[in-house]
Amino acid sequence: MIRENLLQQPLFSLWLNPDETAVSAGELVFGGINPARYTGQLQELATVDNSTGGWQTAVDGITVGNQTLEGLQAISAVLDSGTTQIFGSQNDFDIINQVVANMSFPLTYSPYHDAYITPCGDSINGGLPTIGFIMNGTACEIPPSAWINTVAFSAETDPNYHGQLCASSIVPSPPDSDSSPGTTITLRQAFMRQYLTVNNIDPVSLQASSILIAPAAPGLSAA
Repeated sequence: MIRENLLQQPLFSLWLNPDETAVSAGELVFGGINPARYTGQLQELATVDNSTGGWQTAVDGITVGNQTLEGLQAISAVLDSGTTQIFGSQNDFDIINQVVANMSFPLTYSPYHDAYITPCGDSINGGLPTIGFIMNGTACEIPPSAWINTVAFSAETDPNYHGQLCASSIVPSPPDSDSSPGTTITLRQAFMRQYLTVNNIDPVSLQASSILIAPAAPGLSAA
C-alpha cells in the first residue's frame, strides 16, 4: 500500500479497547491516527534492531509501584498484540512478580502453573501496584487490572488452588519460543490495551522507523 501511494502517511495505528468485555474490540487505521482513541500527547520511541522488521524499542528500566527494579536482563521491548500475556526471561519473570509479593501483596507462586496467583476482587482494583516500563525515556505504567487476569484452576490440575483465581500476566517465555530472548520483554495486550500505538514505516526500506505511544482513550463505539 505504501509503494502504491494508497496511504496518506506511511504508518498504521492500533487501539485495543481497554474494556475487554466491550463489543468494539479495537481499531486498526492504515495511513492515519484517530485522535479520539488516545489522551495526552504522543511520545516517540526510537526503534532498535529494525532489521528484523519488528517493532522493538529500548528499555531503560522497569518499576513496581515507586520501586525501580534491579538485576533485570531486559534491555529492549517488542510491542506485539498477539496474546494477552507479557513474555520475559525466567529471571525477569521471577524478579518482577517476587518484588510484588515481597511488598506484602497477596501474590504467591504456583509451581503447577509456573505463575503467580492472587485472589480476585479488591486486590485487583486497589491492592496491587502499577508496573511501569520505561522505554526510550518515556515511562508507561499499567494498572493491576491490566496485568492481572482471571483464570479458573481445577483440583485436578492444581491440588492447592481450584476455582476462580487471578494470575499475573507477566510470564516466562515458552521454551520453544524465540520471540523473547533473555534481553527482550514482549509487551502484549496486557500492555497494549492501555496505550494507543502508532507504527511509523520508512517508505524506502519499508522497515520500522519509530513508534508513537499515548494513553488509550476509554472504549467508544466503533468509529
